Amino acid sequence: MDKPLAVIDCTWSRAHGYVLGPAGEFNSAVLLAQLQDAEKRTGKPVPLRISFGRPARRRSGQQNNLMWALIGVLAEHIGGRLPTPEERMALYCDLLAEYGSEVVYLQAPAGAENALRRAYRAVKAIEHRPDGRVEYMAVLGSSTFTTREMHDFLEHIFDRMAEEGVEDPRMPGWRQDWLRLT
Repeated sequence: MDKPLAVIDCTWSRAHGYVLGPAGEFNSAVLLAQLQDAEKRTGKPVPLRISFGRPARRRSGQQNNLMWALIGVLAEHIGGRLPTPEERMALYCDLLAEYGSEVVYLQAPAGAENALRRAYRAVKAIEHRPDGRVEYMAVLGSSTFTTREMHDFLEHIFDRMAEEGVEDPRMPGWRQDWLRLT
């Protein structure tokens, strides 16, 4: 068999039916359309492997709270003042990209952030173009992370804070909390 064009890791939930990992519900019509499109492009049948397994544990609320607290302190350190929600989100996008999360760049009309966030969760305006369109950076966000991935992402944030020379009296307590969450 040829190397699979796509590998889809599925989990089963009685309540939700088949689920495609972090991307959402299994949609056979969308999958079929993508496979047919790939077959038209390549001119031959498209190999596909679908694997089923137990879902990984999702990140915890405590990990999420710690992440946003750390991002707030880092953004304040970088900007020299309390960050706006937009500045925190922009830093969040940058941290996710540095961590290695998949990044998509899109052009859309100005004000499309809310619509894009429904699909990607983390969105940052990169450039406002003269034609009124905006280039956006979009990242799935950490809500799809397992507890292990979130652990690694928090480690990345702590490393970035050390690189930036962030000194905050709350850091030792947060570090202890983080070690407890691992």
